[in-house]
Amino acid sequence: MADVAEISQETGRCHLLIRGGRIIDGSGGPGYTGDVAVEGDRIAAVGDLSSWRADETIDAAGLVVAPGFIDVHAHDDLAVIDDPGHEAKVSQGVTTVIGGNCGVSLAPLVPPGKLHQLFGLLGGDETFRYPSLASYRDAVDRAKPAVNIALFVGHTTLRAEAMGGDFERPATAAERKVMAKRLRQAMGEGLWGCRPASTTRRPGRHRPRRSSNSPGN
Repeated sequence: MADVAEISQETGRCHLLIRGGRIIDGSGGPGYTGDVAVEGDRIAAVGDLSSWRADETIDAAGLVVAPGFIDVHAHDDLAVIDDPGHEAKVSQGVTTVIGGNCGVSLAPLVPPGKLHQLFGLLGGDETFRYPSLASYRDAVDRAKPAVNIALFVGHTTLRAEAMGGDFERPATAAERKVMAKRLRQAMGEGLWGCRPASTTRRPGRHRPRRSSNSPGN
């Protein structure tokens, strides 16, 4: 069965047509003036679409039409839930954010006590209420944010849970096992990876530098 993009190509009709913009398509080639046809949630065609008709047409003359940008260093773990419209990013052309940076992520963590001030990057202690990545993902799905999010777990987040919030020492072997287990669980629930914290300042300074690539230290 033909998909909606193929049907649009056959009929020369779509629900949205962006005309006359300068297209930067992400291929690395030079920009060019052209049209973009959108049907449903798919790009149906790109190029000279002067013969096409649409339910809605946007005149993009003098404007740039490009794929959405990716904000690779964001602290939007909570913002995508509390502010799903996320106009601060969408208005700049950002359509995907990467969370869990600087060693801190909103999940998986329910604070065992008062958190280090670094966690304030994401909100107050009460905002850390997702004991698993699956529970966080469900909250994001319910919020239906306007941007996509790919989440890394913060190494400091793993340490906060396993070490009871004590960052003034290296983790014990038993605590490292707890961290590794939690990381494996989160990876199975859709996590993209683990982001370490700096070893030169609190609360990551007691993480052994010789093993800085290991999420369990």
